[in-house]
Amino acid sequence: MDITSLARALDVTPITIRRDLNELENSGLVERLHGGARLKRTDKMVELPYDLRTIRNKPEKEAIARAAVSLISENMNVVIDSGTTTNMMSEFLDREMPVTIITNSIRLANELMLKPPVRVINVGGEIRKETYACSDDLAQSFISSLRADIAFLGVTAVDLSGTAFNISIVELGIKSAMLTIARKTYILADSSKIGKTALVRFADIADAGITLITDDGISPGSLLKLRDYNVDVIVAERLK
Repeated sequence: MDITSLARALDVTPITIRRDLNELENSGLVERLHGGARLKRTDKMVELPYDLRTIRNKPEKEAIARAAVSLISENMNVVIDSGTTTNMMSEFLDREMPVTIITNSIRLANELMLKPPVRVINVGGEIRKETYACSDDLAQSFISSLRADIAFLGVTAVDLSGTAFNISIVELGIKSAMLTIARKTYILADSSKIGKTALVRFADIADAGITLITDDGISPGSLLKLRDYNVDVIVAERLK
């Protein structure tokens, strides 16, 4: 992306973007170009800064978020994990729909407070600055005491056998707890995450009865392979 587009998307000055890109280049995450930067091509999955992940693949994430919200009905108890795709669900949730949202995301909780009928239960604990969320033992204990109709979880990667991965060991416990308390779980992963792996193996999607929601950027071959492994896949269409 170019510096001007990044500055506009993040509502900061070009000077700030140049400084941040220099730091990202020093960390080995980006390659500087004239007037901007691009992500370095690497097989290693790394945890990118939250604001950078927010604007990356945004149309795909919005399509997935719309599809996820369409599965929510009135008076449901809904668990929503922290993450850039799951946080986008707040944009499409009917502001008049009475539901209870349980989340460990501070950002999502703040956004949902603007929708009066929505009851928000924010999981407490130490806030991870990388994710703006609580994922420690206290958060896991609180989540485990609840029950939910439906859960929406974000992941770092999904391989073609339907195994979901996360990059952070710290978040494994809270995701597992959310999976346990919900009657039905959906994993949200945009098409750039399909066919990849990361550090922490989280769940075998088909065996756990989970449904994967991805976008229409997924290749036909990858979709066929996932369904060969009995993975239930919802393909969300991006706005044209």
